[in-house]
Amino acid sequence: MPETTDPGRTWSRALALGAATGLRSMLGPALLSRAATRGELPGIRDTPFAVLASPGTARTLTLLAAGEVLADKTPAVPGRTSAPVLVQRAAFGAAVGGALYAACRLDSRVGASLGAAASAAGALAGQGFRQAAGRAGGPDLLPALAEDALALGLGLLSLRGLARR
Repeated sequence: MPETTDPGRTWSRALALGAATGLRSMLGPALLSRAATRGELPGIRDTPFAVLASPGTARTLTLLAAGEVLADKTPAVPGRTSAPVLVQRAAFGAAVGGALYAACRLDSRVGASLGAAASAAGALAGQGFRQAAGRAGGPDLLPALAEDALALGLGLLSLRGLARR
């Protein structure tokens, strides 16, 4: 059983993974799926989120996350705070928070709520950061890369030490 069955610790993990998902919408699902595939979330196999423990799902989500990181650097990507995009990010945040809670035998509705709220907050904060950096001048690439690093760091930290082998 993962050590995250402590509700307080799972709460903070759901918030961090949700925030990472708000910054890069496919990153949270990809990281969670990779952790589940490695056996770090054994409880997920008995939940409606069991598909996340599939190696094929992990590969697909990882490719989608990599594509999103690349696409984010182009002007063709819609703003993350437009209603449809923000709702999508919140839905992915809800999915990762709910899955994490379910895998830890906790109420997935609580995890989904935390993940959705953190994802929306992360998306808004990321947008604010990029806008502020843009007003300061200089290329957008550096703030975008900093945001990538923050999202990855938050995501990895949120899943650190899930299961002892």
